[in-house]
Amino acid sequence: MDHLQNPADVEGCCRNVTAHTCAGLKLAFPWFYGYNILRGLWVLTRLGYRDERMEDALAVLREKKTPEGKWVLESTPYGRMQANLEKKGQPSKWITLKALWVLEKYGRA
Repeated sequence: MDHLQNPADVEGCCRNVTAHTCAGLKLAFPWFYGYNILRGLWVLTRLGYRDERMEDALAVLREKKTPEGKWVLESTPYGRMQANLEKKGQPSKWITLKALWVLEKYGRA
């Protein structure tokens, strides 16, 4: 992470916490539940943006990839929907799909 000397120094979100405990850095699904880095990266990439300021978020996204090549559901409105789509703490097909799409479109798969 070139722009952040310490991943805990994310502006307005995560002072004095690690990158993996900040709510905005947790990978969540479904997206109506809230904002996270994957949703932001997906929107920017879909709009065609490629900017060096996205590198920190891309680095966090790559760090969260499991050795099996998947991403884990870290946050969800579990119990507040008619049906729970996926289990928190387990690999997520939806997050993995979006993460792979973002990395492919950005050119860093």
